[in-house]
Amino acid sequence: MGDRQSLYAAAFVRSISTGMIGVLLGVYLAELKLDTTTIGVLIGVGLAGAMLATLAVTVGADRFGHRRSLLLIALLSASGAIALALSSHPAALGACCTIRRLL
Repeated sequence: MGDRQSLYAAAFVRSISTGMIGVLLGVYLAELKLDTTTIGVLIGVGLAGAMLATLAVTVGADRFGHRRSLLLIALLSASGAIALALSSHPAALGACCTIRRLL
């Protein structure tokens, strides 16, 4: 698979996972018995993290390399997902949502 196909595949996976995590995160947070305002704030924080990650890759990918940039964001995303699964405090969940959305 060439570089172009790899980048398109990574962008596709990122788009699918961003959409799915928005829905699944709301369900997960509701299962933790958080109120709807807190759930909305946490999802908003997560979307802000996704926006910052997109901006960082757009600005820095040419400097650091596309593959390295995508790998770094994938690793941050995986670590955020693991931390999210192990957290229950709203402040910790907010940090995890931000890191998790760095996909």
